[in-house]
Amino acid sequence: MEQGELLAQIQEGTTTKAQVEALLGPANGVSFTDSLNEIWVFRHSKMTPHASNFIPYANIFSSGHDTVTKELVIVFNPEGVVIKRTMRESTTVQKTGILGKT
Repeated sequence: MEQGELLAQIQEGTTTKAQVEALLGPANGVSFTDSLNEIWVFRHSKMTPHASNFIPYANIFSSGHDTVTKELVIVFNPEGVVIKRTMRESTTVQKTGILGKT
């Protein structure tokens, strides 16, 4: 599901915890604020290996992977209604091997 499509289904002021859980399943993390708002965090990571990982001997010199992580944070009021939601995406590159060291 794309970011815009997902955020369109989670509306501030109307979507409930039950609706979010039905859409996304259980959260990866849950915490609370001082004002008893509940914060749910959903994370999804996808790792893609570099092609050099599969080349015999070449992977000794250069190998690694790229990881794309998407994180959705939703804040619910004490009544269980979404009051804020945000989504971000980050990419990290992991290099290993003799040439991969920095």
